[in-house]
Parts: sequence; C-alpha cells; structure tokens
Amino acid sequence: MTKKVYVKPPKTIFVAQLTIIPLFMIFGIVLFSLADREVKPYVAIFFLIWEVVCTSILLNAIKALKRLKNGAIEVGEISGLSGEAGGSFATKLR
Repeated sequence: MTKKVYVKPPKTIFVAQLTIIPLFMIFGIVLFSLADREVKPYVAIFFLIWEVVCTSILLNAIKALKRLKNGAIEVGEISGLSGEAGGSFATKLR
C-alpha cells in the first residue's frame, strides 16, 4: 500500500527567492564585467554556471508558487505501509 505525503510550505520562502535571485543574477553580471583579461575565461565559466543555477532556482520558485495556488505540494510516496497499529518500533518509525 502506498501513501502520498503532502506538505504546504510557507509562501514567503518562494517570494523571497523571487526577489533575491534576480539580484544575484545582476551581481553575477557585475562580477563578470569587472574581471581582468587574464581571468576572463575562468570568470566566464563561473558566470555561466552561476546564471544557470540562478535561473533554475527562479523557475522552481515560480513553479512552486503555481502549485501552492492549487493546494499542497506532493513530496513523495511511502510504500510498504500496513494499516496495522502494532508492530516493532522500527516499523512504526518507517
């Protein structure tokens, strides 16, 4: 028997991400523009990774806010649960 686990995280976490991440993206652009010629290739690689991570966090926050509008977010499924109240402590803990 599988049981779905739902959670409703606070909305403020995602709103904070939506405000802070664009600032981080601008910060990355400023750092890239301030780099010297010698380190420009390394900074470019770092900048690319930085922007991809920031974009993925931003998209995840938007997606989570849309899900929150519809209700709780499904976290996962727990399988192997039995309806019995008895059992060992380890079974109950699982």
